[in-house]
Amino acid sequence: MTIKISTSDNPTLNGNDIEIDKLAQVELVPGESDLKQISIPTGKSRRMPWRTLGIVLIATLVWLAMFAPTLQHNAQVSPVGTRRSAALAILNPLAQISKSLHLNYPVNQINSLIGRDGCALCSKALTIGPSGNAGHASQQKQGASKFGSSFLWFGINSIRVSSNSGAPAKPLVPIPTQASPLRVLVVGDSLGVDLGDALANELSSTGVVQTTVDAQPSTGLTRPDYFDWPARLNSDLSEYNPEVIVVMMGANDPQSYMGSGPDLQVGSPAWVQAYSQRVAAFMQEATSMGRYVMWVGQPPMQSPGLSSEMTTINEIDFTQALKVPRVTYIPSEGPLSGGQGGFVQYVSDAQGNQIQVRTPDGIHIAPGGADILGQAIEVEMQKILHISF
Repeated sequence: MTIKISTSDNPTLNGNDIEIDKLAQVELVPGESDLKQISIPTGKSRRMPWRTLGIVLIATLVWLAMFAPTLQHNAQVSPVGTRRSAALAILNPLAQISKSLHLNYPVNQINSLIGRDGCALCSKALTIGPSGNAGHASQQKQGASKFGSSFLWFGINSIRVSSNSGAPAKPLVPIPTQASPLRVLVVGDSLGVDLGDALANELSSTGVVQTTVDAQPSTGLTRPDYFDWPARLNSDLSEYNPEVIVVMMGANDPQSYMGSGPDLQVGSPAWVQAYSQRVAAFMQEATSMGRYVMWVGQPPMQSPGLSSEMTTINEIDFTQALKVPRVTYIPSEGPLSGGQGGFVQYVSDAQGNQIQVRTPDGIHIAPGGADILGQAIEVEMQKILHISF
């Protein structure tokens, strides 16, 4: 038998026609056989929520207009390839329009309020220690390091390069007091954050050192198109006027794209030459006006490939430190390996206690390791400057 189904707005039942409303049970009765049921959806199509769709589309366009520069910035640091090129091809003109029409103004204002100064990546520098307006004598830190001097100096062998080498051991900076503290600036990448926080706390406990930490994760010297460290350093030097600068960066620098020009294979002679020039220029900028620089090398990494790249970075840093006066290169491998060398996650102190020195990702420095490295650098700082805290 033939079944006709009417799906009009006003269906009529004629003969074997069956009216369907929303969802109906259709009974097929071929002779005396058992009933078979099928479900047939109504012929009335659902109306698309065009109004809601329009609101979502407008909101997306507004969001894109406001955050286009931020998205562009994030795309710039992504790995070189087709995806990055496609993203920048779309975002570059959008970011330019957003900046020209000041559509990103609200985002910049919010970032400024939370200390990012309009940069989605950047964090605001933090200063710890005496402000220099105290009128009474400072209270010096008492007691030896909780780790013990022998533990601190496992394998450390700083390379001092100073225009004053060979001169009598006299203070290279004014003797710091609470009224006139030694000004220290710490810069670097996320490992610089690890070190900077611990070092700032260690130095602030002396009562005569003021430390500013301006370390930015995911940055380095390879990609000035993503984060311009020379410009940032110039700003820090003007704002904080440090006497000593501690640098720890390089973990993000093994990249073939260097912000401009053709790609260069990491570790190739052309890449080494280009990166060496950037390191040297940064050291020269940092040591301007007679400042002293302590350049902390990269620690061994858990990944053999990354660890090998860090060796290349360290060799370049060391070589350039030999050429630039007032720069001291300090390897971090000794303090962070307990004298064993290579990558380790735990070391033992003088009492046999296990101290975690590296984080589970095999890259960053755990708080315990940062404390050890920070105290080692504090001791070395006093030896370099011929002063005592």
